[in-house]
Amino acid sequence: MNHIGPYRFREVRKHVNVTVHAHNSSVAYRTQRSWFFDSASSNGSLQDTVTSINMIAASAMFQNRHSGTFRQIGLSTTFTLLSTSLFVTKTMGEMLFDGYEDAMLLMSKDLSENSTLTMFVPDLCRTVHLEHVDSGVMDGLDYHKFEMKERCFDKSSVSDENNCFCNGECKWSGVMNVSACRFDAPAFLSLPHFLYADPALREGVSTINI
Repeated sequence: MNHIGPYRFREVRKHVNVTVHAHNSSVAYRTQRSWFFDSASSNGSLQDTVTSINMIAASAMFQNRHSGTFRQIGLSTTFTLLSTSLFVTKTMGEMLFDGYEDAMLLMSKDLSENSTLTMFVPDLCRTVHLEHVDSGVMDGLDYHKFEMKERCFDKSSVSDENNCFCNGECKWSGVMNVSACRFDAPAFLSLPHFLYADPALREGVSTINI
């Protein structure tokens, strides 16, 4: 095992789709993020090769760890047919940003109106579950729209899935405790205007009008 890196990037943020709302003196925008490889301060290039755990194969194995014998044999046969192993060797560019093709992804299920989209959000240092809210066609392409709903911000009164993210007491519904992602600073995240939040939070801020 050899130590490589670090590989450093510069992050550039730009506000796009800026809209001024004169009726309430507010400005709405989306943040566009771009990353540029900083070769001068990096120890290596994006063409360096690295061998790492094949997360796709590892996830498939983990999800089927309690499955029956026939399903596990089927999974093992699929690994053999697709020449899939528990480890994968790719360039750093492919690992970090460019991506690469993997035949195992053909096994993934299509999203539907009944799906829950689970994803890891680096800025929150946690996994969130997005719920389906709409489907349609845009520019000739079918789409499903998913949003963060009340379940993501529940203080575990409905489900205990958020307990491990509280970093202490789960005090309020409607906010996420992201202190662990901010060097233990008392940081909390909410949806706009404390949507789904405990009324006490809105009552504590006199300038919010909904």
